[in-house]
Amino acid sequence: MDKLESITGRREKLTPRVQQIAFAFSRNGLLVGVAGTLVAVLMAGLSIMTLYRERVDAIAQANQNAANLVALISNDIARNVELYDLSLLSMADMAQNPRVQALPTALRRLVVFSQAATATHLGGAYLVDADGHISDQAFFRRLPDGLIADLPYFTEQQQHDDLGLYISSPFRSRLGAKPWVVALSRRLNNTKGSFSGVAVIAVHVDYFQSVLNKIDTGPHGSVFIANTNGTLLARRANGKDDGFPTPTLSPGFAQTIMRGSGVVTKRSNVDGIRRIYTYAAIPQTPFIAVVGPAEEDVLAAWKRRSWLVGTLSACLGIAFICMSWILAYSIRERSKIQAELVEIAGSDPLTGLRTRRVLDNRIEEEWRRARRSSTQLSVLFVDIDHFKSFNDRFGHAAGDHAIAAVSAAIQASLKRPADLAARYGGEEFVILLPDTREVGAFTVAEELRQRVAQLAIAHPGNDHSFVTVSIGCATTVPESTHDASHLMSRADNALYRAKMNGRNRIEVSDT
Repeated sequence: MDKLESITGRREKLTPRVQQIAFAFSRNGLLVGVAGTLVAVLMAGLSIMTLYRERVDAIAQANQNAANLVALISNDIARNVELYDLSLLSMADMAQNPRVQALPTALRRLVVFSQAATATHLGGAYLVDADGHISDQAFFRRLPDGLIADLPYFTEQQQHDDLGLYISSPFRSRLGAKPWVVALSRRLNNTKGSFSGVAVIAVHVDYFQSVLNKIDTGPHGSVFIANTNGTLLARRANGKDDGFPTPTLSPGFAQTIMRGSGVVTKRSNVDGIRRIYTYAAIPQTPFIAVVGPAEEDVLAAWKRRSWLVGTLSACLGIAFICMSWILAYSIRERSKIQAELVEIAGSDPLTGLRTRRVLDNRIEEEWRRARRSSTQLSVLFVDIDHFKSFNDRFGHAAGDHAIAAVSAAIQASLKRPADLAARYGGEEFVILLPDTREVGAFTVAEELRQRVAQLAIAHPGNDHSFVTVSIGCATTVPESTHDASHLMSRADNALYRAKMNGRNRIEVSDT
C-alpha cells in the first residue's frame, strides 16, 4: 500500500506489467531522464555499430575487388610467361638438333625462332654459346658483338644444370637502343650433357605497364608489379603511368609482400597516400602483383553517409535527451506538488497529526504485518479531560490552541518513524505503536501525560486546575479471529476506565 492509497483508502487494481512500469516512470522523474539518456546513448551506439559494420563491409568489398584484379594481372602475366617458355623450349630443342643446325642460316632462323618471333612485346630472341657470344638471333641482321657472359641469366644457367626457366630482374639491354627488358632463359646442353649456351627471350618492361593500364584502382589508387628482390617492373598510381625505372619498394614493405599473398594497409613512401594493398605471387614467376586502392577512395561514399547519419543521429539524440530531461523535471515538479497535496490531504490542518482516514488504513496494514511476524501491536487512546467545559469557558480559539499544544506534546513523545499519531475527532487522539510491548506503550503514555501536564494550561473546570489527558492503552499479538477494530475497542474501553477513575491517568486493557 503506497502513501496515496493510505490516504484515499482506494486500492489500485492490479495492472499489466507495462502499465506498472509506466506508473513507476510517472512517479520518478529522474528515472525518466536517465532512461531517456540511456535510450539515446543506445541509439547512438547502434548507429555507430552499424556505421562501423558498413565501414568493414566497404573495406572487405574493396579487398575482394582488389583480389579479383590481382588474379586478373596474375593470369595475364602467367599465361604470357607460359607462351614465352614454350618458345624457349622450342628454341632449345631446335638449337640442340644437328639437322636443324645444318640448315642454311635464313631457313635455320625461321625454324629455330618461329614461335618466338610471334611473341608480343618481344625485345629479342637469341642463342648464346658457352663463351657468352650471341650465336644466333630471330632478326635478319648482323649478330651483335660483345660478351654477355657476365649477365646474371647467363651465369645462373651456366652454374645450375637443373635451373629450368630463369626470369631475370629488369636490366638495360646491350643491344639496339638499350631499352629496359626482362630476360627469360633456358640452359642449352651438348650431346654429353655439358653446358653449351643459353636460349634467351628478352621482353620489354613496357609489357608489364600495358597490363597495368587495363586496371582501374580509382583516382588515388596504385597498382604495380614487383620482383621478389623488391625491384618494381611497372607501376600505375593516381591514374598515371610511372614509366620505368619506377621507385623501388621500401625494405619493410618489400619484406611484407614477399610472404606470398595477403592484405596490408600502409601509407605510401612515394606520395604519402594511405592505401589498402592486396598482393599475391604470380605462379611460376618471381613476380608479385599488388593492387592498392586508396583508403579515401574506398571510404568516400561511406564517409558521406556517415556524416549524414552521424549528424542526424546526434541531433535526434540530443533532442531526445533534452526532451527526456524536460519531462523528468516536469514529473519531479508534479511529484513535489502531488506530495504536498498528499501531505495536506493526510494531515489535520489544526494539529499537523494524521487524519482518521490515514489511521484506519495504516492500522489495518500494521495489523496484517504484525500477524504475519507474530509481533505485538499497541494502541493508545488519548482524550483531553473536560475539554467541553474548557471550550465553553475560554472559547473555540483557546480550545484550538490547547488542542495544538497537546498535539505537539503527542508528537514529541513518539521516538520512532514507524509510530503514528492521528486526530481521531474533536479532542480525541490515537497513537499507533507497531512492534511495541505493553510496558513500552505504557512508558510512551506516561511520558505524554507528563508532557501535557507540564504545559500548565490553565483549566479551572478540571479537578487539577490545568489541562490534562486520560489515556487508554491496549496491546495484542494479532490473531486471525480478530481484526484491528477489536484492538481499538479495547483501548477505548481502557480510556473509559481512566475517565471513571479520576482522569489524568493511564489505564491498561486487561483483555
